Amino acid sequence: MKKYLFYLGMFMACCLPMAEGAEKIIGDYSRPLNEADKSNIDYIITTLSEHNTFMLFGYQDKLKQAGNSVDYVHPLRHLGYVFSEPNLTQRTHKIDKVPWNRYVSGFKRPLNLAVKQGKMDQAVINDFSKRVGIPVAVLEPYVKQKNWKGFINTIRDHK
Repeated sequence: MKKYLFYLGMFMACCLPMAEGAEKIIGDYSRPLNEADKSNIDYIITTLSEHNTFMLFGYQDKLKQAGNSVDYVHPLRHLGYVFSEPNLTQRTHKIDKVPWNRYVSGFKRPLNLAVKQGKMDQAVINDFSKRVGIPVAVLEPYVKQKNWKGFINTIRDHK
């Protein structure tokens, strides 16, 4: 049991670390993803969905690299891509609980920064809602409460 907890802790600390440090500038929502961004997001979702929590430990460096390369992308642009691509959306349902929660929690800081930096106005929310096919009325309460876990899980649950 102790060995299990040790490896789980190592995964949590190393495989999908949360962003820390100085406040970063969130990219503009209007900037479309390029092919490299899409490829890196595809890699993240595919890897998380195809491997259990312990096997992901072996992919930590590549996952970090892919995550760092899309760190500048507006968080709703990232999520909009994941939840507008049927293959990626399906894969989100196959991700184990621990990696999924870690993935979701990684959006808290960037989403809060996007709000703080004025990059989550009504036009952005409306466009995102259309992109993922979920009514604004369903998503808006989560945005107003800054309940990002509920926001992302609601999107996944509606797909």
